Amino acid sequence: MYIRIKEKQEAIIKSAIKKAGSYRKLEKLTKIPKASIYRYEKLKAIPENRFKKLINFLQIKIKKNHLEILEDNWGQKNGGIKSVESKKKKGTFKKDLEKAQKSGIKKIKKWHKEMKLNNPKKYYEMQYEKFKKIGGYKFKTLNNEKVRNKFEKDVADKLKKLKVNLHKARPCGI
Repeated sequence: MYIRIKEKQEAIIKSAIKKAGSYRKLEKLTKIPKASIYRYEKLKAIPENRFKKLINFLQIKIKKNHLEILEDNWGQKNGGIKSVESKKKKGTFKKDLEKAQKSGIKKIKKWHKEMKLNNPKKYYEMQYEKFKKIGGYKFKTLNNEKVRNKFEKDVADKLKKLKVNLHKARPCGI
């Protein structure tokens, strides 16, 4: 989790630097790299563990309503958004997207091939489960079994009415 201190973050970082004596001394005392301290001064988010180190170093408490709690991947989201905007401006977005899609397709095909060869039972079970979800079992038989279409439902219901128990049925001649 990351934390951003609303409005006063720069002042808090500066007071920590002043208390320590310099960026280098603050780095030694808190074990927070100098480069990170520079970033936090410019209102970048602070990882929770480093935030706690700074607050403990300064021996202050900050009310929760003065904090902005950010997700672990907030920087990746922002970076992704800026990257897309930049690529659209340069005109390379569509080309890069198509390249990534082709690469993904190759990886998926490789995975399918390896699974069929190395673990076919698991592969086909996984595929069957996916197809069941995609197909959507929309109908219920009189036995409360889920089926995909009206034809399957009608056949199952007819067999139920004829009192055919498929679980005990045997092939003819046995």
